[in-house]
Amino acid sequence: MHASYVPLNSGLTPLLLHEVRGNPSLLNTAAEALKSGASELEILTDLRRRWSSELARAALTIMKMSQRALQGKFHLLQSRLPVFYAVPEALEQATSLPAALHKAAIMAAAVSPGTSAVDIGCGIGGDSIALARHFPLLAMEISPLRALMAHWNLQALSLRHLVVQCDIAQGPAHLSSATVLHADPARRSVGRRTVDQYHPDLQLLERIARSCVLAALKLSPAADFSSLPPGPLELLSVDGQVVEATLWLGQNRDALQLGNRTATLIEGVRKWRMTGTPQPAIPTLATPDQFIFEIAGALTRSGLAWNLLAALQLQPITADGCYATAPTMTAHPALRVFEMLTIVPFDLTRLRRAVASLPEDSSDSTPQLEVKTRGGLGINTDSLQKKLAPYARRSMVLMIYRGCDGVMAAITRRVPVDRWNLMGPHLRSGVLHATAELGVVSAAEQF
Repeated sequence: MHASYVPLNSGLTPLLLHEVRGNPSLLNTAAEALKSGASELEILTDLRRRWSSELARAALTIMKMSQRALQGKFHLLQSRLPVFYAVPEALEQATSLPAALHKAAIMAAAVSPGTSAVDIGCGIGGDSIALARHFPLLAMEISPLRALMAHWNLQALSLRHLVVQCDIAQGPAHLSSATVLHADPARRSVGRRTVDQYHPDLQLLERIARSCVLAALKLSPAADFSSLPPGPLELLSVDGQVVEATLWLGQNRDALQLGNRTATLIEGVRKWRMTGTPQPAIPTLATPDQFIFEIAGALTRSGLAWNLLAALQLQPITADGCYATAPTMTAHPALRVFEMLTIVPFDLTRLRRAVASLPEDSSDSTPQLEVKTRGGLGINTDSLQKKLAPYARRSMVLMIYRGCDGVMAAITRRVPVDRWNLMGPHLRSGVLHATAELGVVSAAEQF
């Protein structure tokens, strides 16, 4: 195994995994104990009465991860799988199923029938599950344990696949031109988590991608994009969280009709996608007006936030375009809306006084205080929230940012608005700005 990449498998081995899987009573007992809300120590103590300590701990790990997977990234499979096999690190690294389904659907629409798929670095099978719905699949994984888990997850869904445990970096690789490629290089190597630390390295993956009809390379959204091979880059967000960057390569990538950058937001059953070339940043920052807008992270990370702000006539209040302002309401899938209550320079004493001075909201029986910050200010939002929450007599959102007047704290209220209805009704707090539909709203892929 590559010296710089050692998967963390929580003490599980393929042999141990086979033993646990071959003992349904053990897995069922662990699952029921988790549902009861018992502590981990209580569950292990109970399991050890009938099974060895090693088997008990392994079963608890498997069922905890299965529960987390089927309630989180793989919730679309809840009714289809009794157990989703995963270990903590692999589940953290795995592509969420909505994002995987989106990528696989793009590939399927852009290639001819008879195309097959290869998934390099398949992990526990997140992307493989989506690819195998459209293509005969060959999946490759460096970890024997994770390769076995991917096989069982795919097998349980009756998907066409072959999972091979191998290290693609150890030998030459050439794929047929009738192949789509997906690759998820490991990002947990020793040292800095940068593009040049990926395994397999991007140079190898780019060479393999050249022979393929289409290729998608999954990267960290925090990667240095200036060091990437040329190609359309897509930033993917699922339920408000930026989950990955996808570099599109291959002979047929022009058929995707993507610009230099694309931002895709997936929320529930809906999807919004915008593509283009980033515009220059707006040099002048504004003072917050009646409404503050938080721009989706996929837009700011892709560099397309400025395109959206210019089209919607919103004024930025931060240098990275993550917060903007306007005197009127604007509804859009890429915006979360807040109404200004008051604003003060960022200082704990002044903030405490400002929070306490806001009148009580009689309709709000359980006031909640939330702290949001953008721009790398190094603020511990959890600690600040605990310090200020006792003074709040109404629900509010503190938005801390560096603007034209220094570091400021805008105290706002979250405005509920149907962000997906771009021509929605006028709202109580202001006039809705009727906007053209920027990008494309469509149905998100379902399993």
